[in-house]
Amino acid sequence: MHGCVERARAAQTLKTEPRSKMTILGRRRVSHPPCGPSRGHVHPATMERPHSCLSVHQTDDPVCLDRVGGRSPRSLQSTYFSFSPCVSRSKCLPHSLSSPRPAGQCKRGESCNFMMRLFGGLIRPLQNKIICQILQHLSEITQAQRCCLSMTTVDKTGVKCLGSLFQSDEESVYGYTQAEWDKCIMGYVVSTGRPLNISDAREVINDVCSVSSLIWPYSQFRSLVAYTFFFFTFLRIGVCQLVNKMPFTETEVFSRADEHFLEDFAVYCALGLQKFNAQQRADKTRVLSYQISALQEEIDALEEAVIPSADVFSLLDFGFSDFDMSQTAMTQAVVRMFLDLNLPQEFNIDYKTLCQWVLSIQKCYRSNVVYHNWSHALRTAQCMFAMLQTKELKSNFSSLEVLALMIASLCHDLDHRGVNNSFIERSNQPLAQLYGHSSLEHHHYDMCLLILNNPGSQILSSLSLNEYRACVQMIEKNILATDLAIYIEKRTNFFKLAQSNSCLWTEEGHRELLRSMLMTASDICAITKPWPVQKRIAELVATEFFAQGDREKYELNIQPMHVMDRENSTRLPHMQVDYIDGICSPLFEALASICESCSPLKEGCRRNRKHWQQLADGGEEEERIKIKGKTDGEREEAS
Repeated sequence: MHGCVERARAAQTLKTEPRSKMTILGRRRVSHPPCGPSRGHVHPATMERPHSCLSVHQTDDPVCLDRVGGRSPRSLQSTYFSFSPCVSRSKCLPHSLSSPRPAGQCKRGESCNFMMRLFGGLIRPLQNKIICQILQHLSEITQAQRCCLSMTTVDKTGVKCLGSLFQSDEESVYGYTQAEWDKCIMGYVVSTGRPLNISDAREVINDVCSVSSLIWPYSQFRSLVAYTFFFFTFLRIGVCQLVNKMPFTETEVFSRADEHFLEDFAVYCALGLQKFNAQQRADKTRVLSYQISALQEEIDALEEAVIPSADVFSLLDFGFSDFDMSQTAMTQAVVRMFLDLNLPQEFNIDYKTLCQWVLSIQKCYRSNVVYHNWSHALRTAQCMFAMLQTKELKSNFSSLEVLALMIASLCHDLDHRGVNNSFIERSNQPLAQLYGHSSLEHHHYDMCLLILNNPGSQILSSLSLNEYRACVQMIEKNILATDLAIYIEKRTNFFKLAQSNSCLWTEEGHRELLRSMLMTASDICAITKPWPVQKRIAELVATEFFAQGDREKYELNIQPMHVMDRENSTRLPHMQVDYIDGICSPLFEALASICESCSPLKEGCRRNRKHWQQLADGGEEEERIKIKGKTDGEREEAS
């Protein structure tokens, strides 16, 4: 016998006496397939636990346990199936079947389809009625009056509670009730994780709670045994309970065999739930992997294409524009940047893998987003590339830092929805609930990792473990740095280093701060472009902002920020001047003082401010003319 239940009668009660009528079972024994039926006297052979591994699938909805996938090796149709919970085993031959013996009132023995629906892997949904029929069968095996099962859930207020209740009696098959978490025996067992065997429930039920709304009036309670389902050994996800040993048995209390049977039932249910949960995640990953993967013909075309030089694409020019580039040219430009930085050679990146990764990145930017799309990603990556090719940065950053910066700049807005973090939080979207702060940036980083781990796109697969960890950590920090709220928190220290000329390349803290500022500079580099390009991009940004403002106004019934209020569309030049003065100019000036080769960014920003200021002044003059004309007209009418 592999183990036994440490039974400690009178060890602990739920709240009060009498202690002698309730057993809180001790630590879990080594679990094995369910034993045979409950009897007054249990033969040692019936307690033998042969090794087996059965499973059932899980879904978050306990009402419907859907089966997916192929035939289980433990199903009735499988030649490897070697266990039926209604069949005993020889102690001498633990891996072979012995002759079936009666199983309570079941007597189905090896052909028990009810249990095989749960344990054996039949490919069919476990609908409500079938689950209740299985519970009926458990009642027959253990000779219990009723069997109840409930899974944990979270209510609308976020409180953990018991969900839909399944019972073995036919009258209650569709009569689900909600059980409060701390007001029933099952809730106590789940909340504490301690199994119970109560020999006389009538003497303790009044001191515990009223469970009449859960099962039936407590006056009908005599005995019960309950076990918890554990997920990954620590997460309690449900409870199963046997109630009232039938009076025609040798005893009216549940025996050790009943405890073992219910425990094993809980163990195998939990194992099945774990397996199905893993399979669900794998299925979702496969679907998502397919959705983010580029078409094979696109991969082949990019791999076979002759990539033009950086000069052809003007990749070293801070005035770079992608408006006249085709989608094919844009992906080729990204490949060229990686090649010129010597990253494939430095980190042994397979060329086809690089091509597939670039195309997957392109695919994961939403084409229906006006500004935060693939074009913005390319402009950000190009600005980063141009800065990294300057003398100061090229000689001081390591190859791993360069790789992390290029990956982050290209992926920093992956799957952007065209709204900012404020809208995500105000609309209570899942991203806000998942991440809390910097929701979009965390999502962009997770999407980046998803693509990096997608088969065929694993450009970091040749890195050592330490290199991989360091690279991924830098990618995360770099992407999070594009949140302007984080930039505002960090920029004060950066400005101090720039003003005092005390930036030390040997100091990791200074290097990390500089990488963050480079990410922000690349992200907002549109403000430094030649005036026609900058004006066009500003209009795209305004279009996206005003669309968000409309949604906030008409969907959320809130007043949007002035930069997102369409009623302020005529004040775009003023808003651009404020944006340059508050965000852009201080950064580019500090960056130019540390890296003189980045001065073109500062100069481009300064020129565009003049243009926006002229438009703002001209708009004010036009407004004054309109007001003056209106006033003169009113005077003429009055005269």
